[in-house]
Amino acid sequence: ATMHESLSFSPIIEENKEKLKKMDGIFFTNPRTEEGKEKLPLPNLLAINICHIINKRKYYPNKPKKVLITIGGTRTMIDPVRCITNLSTGSLGIEVSKIFYAMGIETTVLCGNTNKEVPEYDYNKLIHLPNYQEMYSYLKEVNPNKYDGILHLVAGSDFTPKTISNSKI
Repeated sequence: ATMHESLSFSPIIEENKEKLKKMDGIFFTNPRTEEGKEKLPLPNLLAINICHIINKRKYYPNKPKKVLITIGGTRTMIDPVRCITNLSTGSLGIEVSKIFYAMGIETTVLCGNTNKEVPEYDYNKLIHLPNYQEMYSYLKEVNPNKYDGILHLVAGSDFTPKTISNSKI
């Protein structure tokens, strides 16, 4: 359903949504907010969210499967305004994560630098970590037992300076 944004905060609408959420086979998708209205998501996003729900219910009804996927390129800072980077586009990682998601698998995508828009689906987690050190630190803290698979498609930096200048070089 689509509605004016002011209606979406109505107590009656909220009450009815809560009732519907308790029913088997009822799912909500995040609306696209445009012109002060909540509209249906774009067709490609709606279709892939429906695929995710159907496949998750069919293949993983009791225990959801989860994967962590790193995508894109990373940059290593050498001073506050300069960095060393690579030309990874993130295209492969975007497509791989899309397929995993469509198959009903919950995806956590650690996104470095990309030159393409990374889709944000209803039931996945997208974390932007463009700097190599940020991604490396995040991955060091990951509990691998939390995931059924970890795919590293990121183009990580091959070089990190011993020290990073505090001022522009």
